[in-house]
Formats: sequence, C-alpha cells, structure tokens
Amino acid sequence: MGRNSEQLQTAGRGDDQRGDYIQLSLFPESPQEQADYGTAAGDTPAAVFEFPDSYIDECLRTGGNNQDSLEYILFDLVQENPSELLTGDLKKMWVGGKGLAMSDGVKVSVWYSEDGISFHRGNGARKNPEKTISWVEAAERIESLYQNGQFTTKELQEKAFDTIRTRIAEYVFFFYRDSRLESRWGSVYIEAVEKITGELRDPIGVNTIYEELLSFEKRVDFETGWQKRNFETAKEHLKKLNQAFIPVSQNGTEPVHIAFITADEIDKLLQEGGIVQGGKSRILSFYQQDPVPDAKTAIAFLKEEYGTGGHSASISGAFHSDEWHDARGFLLKKGNIQKNLTWKEAEKRIRTLIENKEYPYSQQQENIETENKQTKNKERERENVPNFGTQESKPDELLFQIDFSEHDVISPYDREKGDFTVRKMSFAVANKLFTVLDKQEMEKQENEEEGYSYYKTAFSIYAVIDSEEYSFKGRYDIGSEGKSLLEHIREYYDYCLSSDCMYRQYWEQDGVLDEKIEQITKYSENFLPYLEEHTDLTPAEQKQLDGLMQKEEPQALQDKKYEMLILEE
Repeated sequence: MGRNSEQLQTAGRGDDQRGDYIQLSLFPESPQEQADYGTAAGDTPAAVFEFPDSYIDECLRTGGNNQDSLEYILFDLVQENPSELLTGDLKKMWVGGKGLAMSDGVKVSVWYSEDGISFHRGNGARKNPEKTISWVEAAERIESLYQNGQFTTKELQEKAFDTIRTRIAEYVFFFYRDSRLESRWGSVYIEAVEKITGELRDPIGVNTIYEELLSFEKRVDFETGWQKRNFETAKEHLKKLNQAFIPVSQNGTEPVHIAFITADEIDKLLQEGGIVQGGKSRILSFYQQDPVPDAKTAIAFLKEEYGTGGHSASISGAFHSDEWHDARGFLLKKGNIQKNLTWKEAEKRIRTLIENKEYPYSQQQENIETENKQTKNKERERENVPNFGTQESKPDELLFQIDFSEHDVISPYDREKGDFTVRKMSFAVANKLFTVLDKQEMEKQENEEEGYSYYKTAFSIYAVIDSEEYSFKGRYDIGSEGKSLLEHIREYYDYCLSSDCMYRQYWEQDGVLDEKIEQITKYSENFLPYLEEHTDLTPAEQKQLDGLMQKEEPQALQDKKYEMLILEE
C-alpha cells in the first residue's frame, strides 16, 4: 500500500505509468463516425450487405469473457464428441457481450443470450442483430476452425494445456486442504500445485491422481459448498484430461482484441441498479411517479442512490473489468479499454430502458412496496446503532467503531485525558469518510509537494448476519491507501487467500492454516457482500458526514503524524 497504489484516472487522461488503455467517447460524434460505428443499440448497420461469415469466425476465435476462456474451449475440443460438449459449455460460460474491431477496421458488437450469439456492425447487437447463430452452430463452427488448424495460434495452444493442468492442480490441492486430508504433495500451496501440475503432464500421473480422488468420494464428508465444488470440478477435469485425444496442430492468426465497451453492456450494467440492495426497485419506483421527474431531478436522485463505489468483474462478467461511480459519473474499464459515462448520459439511458420496459420489471415491480418498507426499517436501524458487546440473539446488524486515529476529523484528541476519543459511526459513513479524507491528503501531498505521510487509523467492525457473528479489526492509513475502506478490507482478504500471503507460514507452524483459510473464505463470501450492501448513505448519515467534513484539523495534531505508535493490522 502507499503512494504506488493504482489510482483511477479522470476523463481524458490515462495511466501515467503505462498509458496503454484506449479511451472512447460514449457516442460517435461525426457523421462519418456514426455511419461506421453505429449510433445506438439496434441501429441499422452501416453496411447493407449480409453479415460476413469471416466476422463470425473472428468473433468466435476471441472466446468468451471469463478467465481462461480459450483454454477451456481447446480442452473441450480434444474430447470425444466435442461439438456436443462445447454446445453446453458455451451456453453456460459465455455471457454478456463484447465490442471488437475486425482486421479491416469495422467495429462489431457481440451479444450472448439463451438463444445463441448475436452480431451487429456498430454499437449494440442485442435488440436488432444482423445475424444470430445458435449455440449448436457456434460449436460446429469452432470445431471446424479447429480441425482446419485455424481456431487459434500455435503459441496459445502450447500454453493452453499447462494452464488447464495448473487449474486442475489448484482444485486438487484445495480439496485435500479443505477435507483435512494428508497430501503427498505437502500443504504449501505453491510447492504442492507445482508438483501436482508436473504429475499431470504424464498420462500415468493423471490416472493415478484421478483414482486417488475417486477413492475419497464416499469417505469424505463434504462440510461446505466450495469443498464439494472443488472435488466435483477436479474429478470432472481429471476425467477429461485422462480421456483427451492428441490435439490438432493450430496455425491461426492472433485473435482480434476488444476495441470498445458496447451499448448493450452499459445497458446491462445500468439495469442492475447499482451495488446497494433494493436499488432497482427504488429507481423504478422513482421513475413511475406521476408526473415523471425531469432530468435534473432524476440526476440528483441517481447520484444519491448510487453514491460512491464500484465493483470488479462488472462488465459482462469479464475477469479484467471493473466499474466505479462517483459524483462525476461512471468510469468503466474492460481490459485496456476505458469509457467515461456522465450522469446525464446514464440518466437518459435508464429513462429509455424504463420507458421501453427493458428495466428489470417483473419481480421488482411486484416487490417494490415490500422492499421499500424493508429499506426504511434498515435505515432506522442504521440511524440508531446499538452498543457493541450485545451478545443476545438478534436480527442482522452492523456496527462500526474508530478505536484510534491520528486524524482529528475522525477521532479528536482529548487533552484532559491525554488520549484519543473513541468514535462510533455507521459503516456507510466510515467508508465514505475514509475515502474522501484519503483522497484529500493524497492530493495535498501532490499539490504542495509534501513528503510521504499518512494518518494511522485503527477500527473495529462487528456484524450479525443470519444469526452468525462476524468481527474485523484493522488499520487504514489515511493519505496512502488510494482506495475505499471496503476495498481495503477486500484487498486484505484477497491477500490472505493468495499463495503469496506471508501469514500462511505462521498459521501452518501453529497448525491452524486450514482453520484460518476456511474462516477467511467464509468472511469473503458472507461478510464482504454484507458490507457492500451497507455503503449507501441515509439522509441522517449524510448529515453526520457533512458535519464531520466541516471540521478543521489542528496544527498540533498534524505534527503527530510520525510520532504515533504503529498499530499492526
């Protein structure tokens, strides 16, 4: 963490360190660009000719949006009856859409749906595609390209099966670890995965590991869902690897790359209604007022509803994609592509989706009143946060406390007691407050050319989720994080679950590694989403935040930046 943390870029600027993304305006501006690119989802294509088969093949050769997509396609292609296997896997794994630039410069939108794959020259393929092929036809086309050696490059094919073996090795390792079984490869993640991957390069090794795994199927009590999934996935992949045929040599060209984020993908993102629970219903209810609010009022409402935040894998579920929204609008990233969406543009698209009955209607419309009542009850609970330490059985709750901070806005110094004041606030206020103060300090250092400095802040979180208690104690360094409090906590859990985590060796020495990993995984799957649901500010919380932000830090406290005792997270 610190000054080298990744920073979000503002409109019109790139990453100073790499400068490798492509930034596109939301809509084409010149008449020529509109003709070449298409102005909106469903527009008449630029060319009136039939959609070329070569474009379809090029789109198929790029794979889906999920990680290792092409590698898993090649894995299916070396099985018996590959078309049948591919049909099911493509339909299940390829979701969302993508925007590609063909080798001749023509931009093509792709959309994956229940019926198959839709294509359109220009921006958007979902509403009025030029061409739609079924999943069966897609699988047959891919197999034909593969048999002719034109589906992918020689380099990708050579790396594909090493990638698959590594993924299988990971599933095998996690199965042994979660089942508390003694592994002949050891319990250190990197070393074990490397050994298993090596054995999987030999057909005898593949069969041996497969038989060993099968022997545990009836003897192991699967205590958790992910334990069962690791076993089933490892078993399925080992069976496929054991039955794989010799691959057909590939000499195809490099697949085309993603060139833009499509209108379909943006609409799909906006249809989700933000990251706060119940957002879709509140937005839909707002636009169903009579009379319908004007654009200015709607923009103000959407800003408040969405707040500040974002999430990863948000554009068509792509692994290397994320979305961020704040007072300026949306920042969307997918691979090296970046797109900015203003609130004016977002409001217009949401209004159009609702008018065209394309906003999630059925379930949300039936439950609007129920969800609104539940939301109001939650807001009242959050405005009247109870004390820590209540141990009796109670409904879901979330409590946040500042234990210590060098920043006077958060935890003022009591001169009489000679100590810092403990402060309680909601998680929503803390998440927003930490983000704003961190950004202010980082900008101050850049503008005034101050040296590296930060304010150490220790905090505690207590939550009850489905009658289970969760707690977290950590430290956030205001002025060096470059991320929200929620992102800080998520990064900590991701690090603990990674093979690079330095704590693993100590947990292993203490004999608690499996217990720790299971606990952290549980927190990552339950506690983090719960925190994410509670980042939206109520009016009372916004008032509290505004009051805190009006405070000025005394010079005496600024001088203590480097003198305070460091609290380890």
